Amino acid sequence: MSPDITPCDFFLGGGYVKDRVFFPPLSRDFADLKARIIAAVKNIDTPTLTRVWQELEYRIDMCNVTRGANIEHL
Repeated sequence: MSPDITPCDFFLGGGYVKDRVFFPPLSRDFADLKARIIAAVKNIDTPTLTRVWQELEYRIDMCNVTRGANIEHL
């Protein structure tokens, strides 16, 4: 994993926030899109963030154990 990529990148760019931003009716302007993104991030609760970190730790451990080999189920 690149040092420039954080767990937040995976979580925010993935389904959780994306599903809360891109729903009908879609944003017609930048201000609405920005407001949706801010609201989605503000509403992330602690248990959800804890699960994200646990999953990231698991994946890093698997990479270390397999020395970076491809792991299909991840």
